[in-house]
Amino acid sequence: MGCRYLEPSDVVQLYFELTGEADQEFDFSQLERAILRPREAVRDYETYPEIDHKAAVLFEELLRARPFPNRNGIVAALAVYTFYGLNGLELRIDDSELVQLAELVEGDEAGTAAQIAVRFGRFSEPLPDPPPD
Repeated sequence: MGCRYLEPSDVVQLYFELTGEADQEFDFSQLERAILRPREAVRDYETYPEIDHKAAVLFEELLRARPFPNRNGIVAALAVYTFYGLNGLELRIDDSELVQLAELVEGDEAGTAAQIAVRFGRFSEPLPDPPPD
């Protein structure tokens, strides 16, 4: 099974559910750029072949793009949780760890996505099977 990705409308929905502000303006081009980045490929070779790296790039790009007027950090975290869920995985990361990763991005450190990917990899695991009927 191939990787499943979020669409910009999915992230807009997360924002609206979080804030309750359905009429809020946002920067769609920045949002779209952030959402599309994990899908990058050159001549059929994925730039980010591993799921944890895709999630890290999604997180980093949403934090850097700041497409919404507020709560971009929470939206980035929710988007990552949703992305993992779409792909049959669960991210079990401490809130404090997630804040540290967001601070890496804000600090504009080189190699941030790779560092985040390693940390995400430590905390991602397959979703449990649903109980039988």
